[in-house]
Formats: sequence, C-alpha cells, structure tokens
Amino acid sequence: MYYESSSDSLRIPFNIKLATENFDSSKNTMCILKGLMGGGKTYLTATEFLPTLFSDVGIDFAVYSVHMHEIMDSELFEMEMTKIGVLVTDNIPKAIRLSKKGKKVLLLTTHQSFAVSDKGESLVKYLKTSGKKFSIWIDEAHTWLVSGIGNYKAVMGSENKKYRAKMFKLLEELSDYSAYIFGITATPNREHTGEVKSYGKLKFEIINELPSKETMIGKSAWYRNIETFDIKDENEVINSIRNFLIRMREDEIVTGTKKTLAVQCGRVNHSEGWDIQNVVELFSRIVHDEGLWNFDDQIFVKMCGDERKIFSPSGNNTGKISGKGLDADTEIKERLNDFTDPSRILFIVDKGKSGMNIFNLGGLISFRSYDKKNDKLEAVIENAIQILGRPVRLNVGRDIEDFKKDYGYELDLYVKRVNDLTIEMLMRTNCFDILVPDIAMWGEALSEFKNQYSSPIEDARKWINSIRGVCEHCGANSEHQTK
Repeated sequence: MYYESSSDSLRIPFNIKLATENFDSSKNTMCILKGLMGGGKTYLTATEFLPTLFSDVGIDFAVYSVHMHEIMDSELFEMEMTKIGVLVTDNIPKAIRLSKKGKKVLLLTTHQSFAVSDKGESLVKYLKTSGKKFSIWIDEAHTWLVSGIGNYKAVMGSENKKYRAKMFKLLEELSDYSAYIFGITATPNREHTGEVKSYGKLKFEIINELPSKETMIGKSAWYRNIETFDIKDENEVINSIRNFLIRMREDEIVTGTKKTLAVQCGRVNHSEGWDIQNVVELFSRIVHDEGLWNFDDQIFVKMCGDERKIFSPSGNNTGKISGKGLDADTEIKERLNDFTDPSRILFIVDKGKSGMNIFNLGGLISFRSYDKKNDKLEAVIENAIQILGRPVRLNVGRDIEDFKKDYGYELDLYVKRVNDLTIEMLMRTNCFDILVPDIAMWGEALSEFKNQYSSPIEDARKWINSIRGVCEHCGANSEHQTK
C-alpha cells in the first residue's frame, strides 16, 4: 500500500487492525508496527494510539516498556495522557494501587522491571486476575523477544546459554487475556518476519509496511558520504577519522551552526584495541593537531555504562552534570541538541542503538568490528541498521521545536519560502556522513540502510529543485524552458 506520509504508514494499519471483526476477542498474537527511525513511532503511540485505546476502546491499564530507561520520553507521554485523564507513573506498585482505585493508568517501565523483577511478576498477576482491560506496548521489539534459547543463534547471530526468553513468555501468558499487545520497531527480526518459526503459542504479525524513501525525503536528513576503513590498518583509521572531523568542522564554519557526532567505540576487549579510552585519546590528538575546536572547550561527551561525563579534549575542563541516571541522560541530550552549547562529539559503547533523539547529529563513526552470523551464515544487521539510523532526524540548523512551530515537521513549505543561500546551508546542515569498518556485516547493513531507510543528498537536491521550479540541467528557474 502507498502511504502519503510516515504517520499514515503507521496510523492507517493500526486503525484497520482495531476495526477488524472479532479483533477484541483474539488471542496469542503480538501486532508489530514497523516504522523508520525518526518516523514518529513513539510520538504517534503517545498522541494517537494510546488515546484511542483509552478513550474509544475502553482500555483501563496500559504498559509501555523500553529496553533502556534513557530512551523513554516520559514528558511526551505525561503531557498527552493528562489531556485524557490518564495517570502516568513509572512505579509498578503505584500503578497497581491507582488502578485498584478505578483510575486509568499508563505504566512507563523497562523490560528489566517488567519481565524480570518481582514487581513485574506482581503486575502480571494483577493484569490476569483484576478483570481490567489492558494493552501492552513493547518498544524496539527486535530486542528481548526471541521466543526461546533454541532460536537465539538463528535470530541474534550469537549464542546465549543463559537466555530464558522471559519477555516472550510473559507476553505469551498475557496474550490469553488481551488482544491489544503491540511491538514497535524499525527492524523486525527473523521471528517477526516468519523466517524463523517461534516457539510457543504467541505469534507475531507485522501489520504494516515501511513508507517509501521518497515519502520521507522532506522529513528526514540525507546521507552524503558513506565510507569504510580497514580496522586493522591504524594509519588508515587515523586518516579516515581526521578527514571526517575536518569535513564536519567545515560544515560548521560555512553554516555558522553546530553539528554533533556519535562515535560508537569498541568494548574493552576490542580486537584492535579501539576501546573508548583509546578512541577518545585519538580524537583529542586530531582536534589538537588540526586546531578544529578549542582544545579546552567541553566538546566531548561520554555515555558508557554508568559513566556520564562532559569534558574538553585537553582533559583540563570537565562540566558538571546535575542529574543522575535518566536525568543525566536527558541533560546530556539537551546539551547536545542546544546549538549554543559547545558539546558536540558523543562517545558511546552499547548505547545509541535506539531512542537517541539528537536532531543536529551530522555523523556516525563506529569502531565495532563484530561480524555476527545467523544459522544460515547470513550477517545479522538489525542492530547495525539501528545505529546507522541515528542521524536521520531533520536538522535545519536551528532548534527543532521552533522550526516545527513555523513549518511542522517537514521541509516542503520551508524550501518553497527560503532563498538560495538558505537552501545551500540546508544542504550542509541536513546531511550526515557515516564511517564504519570494512567488514561484511557493515556492508550488508549499509546496503539495506540505503535501500530502505535513507535517501542520498543527490536525490534531495533533485527533490528541492522540483519544488522550487529549478531546472535540473542548468540550475535556472524551470520557467525559462517554455520561453
């Protein structure tokens, strides 16, 4: 089906599914909604899907669960639920107490709390015995949902002898009591697509298709340079990083606006030694040697494990982070999104695969060189595509909320109104570069990413010219062709 927008590709199938005859009494199915990174999956869940379930379907209790607490957009859910009289909490016992008092409740939680903790067990028992009509939403459903240890290698590309499929079994149990169990992801796994048959009675059903890249070209950033390097050649690594940073700085100088960069470092046992400490040291040397930014400005950010740090390449200037845990993550993302804040290069290890809503992210560099294969010796690329999708969010070189007030979350009207110079600035702000190791996994992930998830800057130029009436051949106003 062709959709006019990314929102329609989610909204229309969701509403069709709800209107399906006898859907309310169906059992043992998780409906998967797939959407592009930055395509509005979370936003629509908060602003349309959950309000529809609470107000029109009669849901009493909903659970929205994420795999990492730092990606939860609590404020969005709180603002939207307040409009319809639904109480929001991240505390499981409190959610149960409020529900027992007759309140409609949305619980915001993590997969760990929901599927593993004792409090999660008490919630499952309550949902099964209370008679409350409930809905479950699992964010980034490609994680945590392999149906059993026997399928783990086939789906995830590695062995995990400790895997117990607790989330799958929990949902399987609850699916006897509710039809309203949903998963959302940009990258359905092989059980979701039916390539691998799942264990147990809970089945997966993908209920929509991704929107076309053409539909999203005015609502997302475009890729400019996608390059690879030999992870085993230290000189090639250094030169590739240097050229990348120089190009990023040139964009900032030309546009007068800040760009940010996500750097995915290797773990401590990285085969070539590119763990987060060595990567930070490399970036510090390049910043110093090339004079790219002030060596004592707090341009570096570290989010690794429990460590949260904002600091200068020199190491002499460390910023203060007022919050802890989720509050610290929120503060860091706010500072990265702030065009007046010097922070711009984010170092991560296992974070960033989802939910990192940094709108001025102009690039991604990864040192990860793992090459996982499934049971058919095919590269497992879901997580790689997730990290590649971090920079696709719209970036016009100004605060995105201010832009949305004037133009909404799309470029169509904007490119019609602004002058030629502003268009050239847009071509630099709203593009991103990618640099990853030259291995099979990244190669296949990049191919899928370019095919399904993002458009090249050349196509964006053609799209803009068509809106502005510019001739593709000579660059003049296309009206000249009829004179």
